[in-house]
Amino acid sequence: DKREPTGTDSEALAYLFPASLSFPLSRDWTQIYLYLGAKVCGANGKTIPDDINVKTLDKEQDMDLRRLKVWIYEKRRQHRGQKAKDIRKERLAEEKEKELEKASEVVQHTFDLGLDT
Repeated sequence: DKREPTGTDSEALAYLFPASLSFPLSRDWTQIYLYLGAKVCGANGKTIPDDINVKTLDKEQDMDLRRLKVWIYEKRRQHRGQKAKDIRKERLAEEKEKELEKASEVVQHTFDLGLDT
């Protein structure tokens, strides 16, 4: 089963955390948030209290989580692409600036027009 790349559970949890502070999450998104918290924290050796230890999601919640992780992956990919473009532009601008500096360093020739007598 070859699936498209997605964001990680940790990224999804990190995305949902500030959202949960900004507005009340629906029941489904609360379950997803608790599921991710249990999964990520449990993987790091933390003990999850039974009353918030969500071990599975229903099909709709799983699909919502998958869509979120795909969206996160796409945003990350777009950001990296834009960042790479910005870096290339910056390097080109630096190269042009160096060329202009070199051109301005060209020795100015002075000519004796015989006016100093």
